[in-house]
Amino acid sequence: MPIQRAFNEVHCQRSINIVANGKEAVKLLEGNNNKRPGITILDLNLPIMNGVEFLRTFKQDRSLSIFRLSSSPPRRSNPTSSSSIT
Repeated sequence: MPIQRAFNEVHCQRSINIVANGKEAVKLLEGNNNKRPGITILDLNLPIMNGVEFLRTFKQDRSLSIFRLSSSPPRRSNPTSSSSIT
């Protein structure tokens, strides 16, 4: 996993939890006795429960810092507009 490898290369001293799908992420966060991670890196294209569904589940939870990533190309309203990271 590229993100885990990047954290290992900089000798990150924090624990890293990696899950395979959105449902596992929800289960991990709900079963963590209200202890929240410092950051959550979210793939919008997760299987079973995608990132958008995950965000809906936790939209009222202000204790989560979420960085959204996607392997999908950006949607463009104008074919000549520049792409941006959302």
